[in-house]
Amino acid sequence: SADDTTMLVANRDVGSVSVMRIDYAGGTPMLSVVSELVTGGEPWQVVIDPCGTRGYVILREQGKLIELEDLDTASPTIGREVLVGSEPTGLALSPNNGTIFVSNWVEGTVSQVDALSMTVMQTVDLNATLVGTGYLGSAVSTPRPALAHPRSIAITNDGDADDDDETVVVTEFFGQRTAPEASPDAANADLNWVGLVYKFELGQTTAQAIELPSIDTGFTNALGATGCFANQLQSVTVKGGQAFVTSICASPRGPLSVETMTHPVVHVVDLAGNTATGHNLNAALRDLYVGNAFADDASRRYPLVAKDLAFDPA
Repeated sequence: SADDTTMLVANRDVGSVSVMRIDYAGGTPMLSVVSELVTGGEPWQVVIDPCGTRGYVILREQGKLIELEDLDTASPTIGREVLVGSEPTGLALSPNNGTIFVSNWVEGTVSQVDALSMTVMQTVDLNATLVGTGYLGSAVSTPRPALAHPRSIAITNDGDADDDDETVVVTEFFGQRTAPEASPDAANADLNWVGLVYKFELGQTTAQAIELPSIDTGFTNALGATGCFANQLQSVTVKGGQAFVTSICASPRGPLSVETMTHPVVHVVDLAGNTATGHNLNAALRDLYVGNAFADDASRRYPLVAKDLAFDPA
């Protein structure tokens, strides 16, 4: 919660949400379980409103959004529920508590739920946006469910009492191919894909796609420099007109090892200009190893903390 006294935990395997209280009286935060609310249906993600009295949970198995009430009391309860889409996986609440956004993983949509009435006001079809990019090829020209796979959601907050001027950002989990692989050596296999995030204004029913470009990994193999493309877009957060998107950036041309064929990358998206820049954390960490015995070893990952490295978090 906003005052750091209440915490919700989604227990996916057992079908419940734990309501926990945080006590700071002793100097060290102490956790205690207030209640375990049985929700069923694979609770996937939770959110608490800024007042700290109400929360929401999505049930991936049952395709539901459930309201959690009286979180600031000794007896929290389960409130109303509403059906959303197939396999909801992402959940976010507008700054003034008016609208709940749910990304429906299998269906390829985002449900916009009115928090006051707990009814679905409208649905954003991201399948249509994905088809519109042309990346699915000429054979897929008509939108249908399950083309898009929206994952995580974030919403801007400009600090006023009006939610209608906020922007919603949703990650497309999988990278999208932009061109055929070059023949005969697939020299463009690291670069002929892009990541995507979807952007729409609160209340709209259509979204636009923003590309996350492939990047240079800083590694080389026998064929030269290698790149990677955004894939498995795990999370997104927004601040100051920018969206920060994490991904497991895929580098299929190698060097051929698990450590160097995937990279931890953060793309910074300019929401006004609809542009993005990628930052490879592996390359950044490797630069800290100048003079270290592993500095020139491109076959291994560079750990964030090492006994022989004085690491500056900056």
